[in-house]
Amino acid sequence: MPRFRNPSGAGVPCLRSPSGSVFELPPRAPGCALGGSPGRVEGETGRWGGPRGSPGRAEGRSTDMATHATRAAAPVTRHRTGTASWAIPLALGAVFGFYAGFLHRTGTVVGWGDVLFGVVAGLILAALAYGLGRIQHSMPRELRAFAYASLCGIAIGFLHSLTGTSILRSAGMGLMFAAAMLVVSFYVFYTHE
Repeated sequence: MPRFRNPSGAGVPCLRSPSGSVFELPPRAPGCALGGSPGRVEGETGRWGGPRGSPGRAEGRSTDMATHATRAAAPVTRHRTGTASWAIPLALGAVFGFYAGFLHRTGTVVGWGDVLFGVVAGLILAALAYGLGRIQHSMPRELRAFAYASLCGIAIGFLHSLTGTSILRSAGMGLMFAAAMLVVSFYVFYTHE
């Protein structure tokens, strides 16, 4: 693999694989066999470290370049799951379920059917919010903002439909809240990453 300067211009030496992937090299240890300046290509190498077409090693070059590339290629970042990862969806689900049960009662005394309706609606929203929170780090910010906007719009549209209004008006209300949530969430994701 030829060695070249980082395309971002940060001055960090990189490796480019035959498939075109770019890997940053870790800091060079004293006595490392990799020589040359990071600003120029040192030449094509074959599979075993030698010049392309020759089975032998190139002089002064280590054959463990794949070790350097794999170590720096994909840093594993684990996101800690704390209390907020389940407490926020649970609180949203409880408030949503309480309000959905309240709207479902249609002016009569609260019955078991209304309570069950609210609990099921709250559990569904809490499960969707928890699932979205668990996979949000694997999505690009645009898709993540769209997912949160969709969840918000569907939830508000559903609650508005429980008031007895038309489906068209409920869909319009859901789209209005979804558009507002899309703008706000994209702004938050864009400015905090």
